[in-house]
Amino acid sequence: MSTLTVLRTSYLNVELGLDNDSDNRFGDTATRESALQNAFRRIWPKMARYGRETVTLADDTYVYTLTELTEVQYLETLDSDGIPQGRIDNFRIDTEDTTVRLLLHTALDDALTCYAYGYAPYTVPASGAASSNLPTDLEWIIVQGARAELYRRLLNQFVVYERHENENRKTFLTPDQLIGMSREAEAMFQSGIQNNRRKVAVGRRGIPTLR
Repeated sequence: MSTLTVLRTSYLNVELGLDNDSDNRFGDTATRESALQNAFRRIWPKMARYGRETVTLADDTYVYTLTELTEVQYLETLDSDGIPQGRIDNFRIDTEDTTVRLLLHTALDDALTCYAYGYAPYTVPASGAASSNLPTDLEWIIVQGARAELYRRLLNQFVVYERHENENRKTFLTPDQLIGMSREAEAMFQSGIQNNRRKVAVGRRGIPTLR
């Protein structure tokens, strides 16, 4: 996976037509990296990483905190020999800020192994040297999302200063041209999400059982 710096210098700058990385027509390096990070956040929940998380069972316990998954599709239990014992669908997911809790209606035998299957957002690179777990062949979607945001930012500068020029560098682009460029980039971003969306757009919640 590409680092945030590589996405900026090797892909986003090229898409923006910048002369080099110090060309700040569409914002400085921090602004461009921020646009990339925002694009990573925007693809959730239509695009997500499918995975499995181990739920370490405890005796007579009904609530567990998940650290990897955000939406759970189902639970599976296995015995000590790894033989599946059953699939569990009657549970609830409670999300508060970034804390995700799994609420069971019946406590499970702590001798069993339990796995939760579901979706989590792709990670957002925290800095230039960091990377996401988004597959490399889908990174172009992020670049288009960032490009659309940067075009909108520049358009806002035109509106605020009532002039058809970037505050950092002269340009002959008109607002109508920027609007068209922003719409084109946003369309590519949304098309990429649509064509690579997960099979289940919104995670199915467990249905509470009346007790």
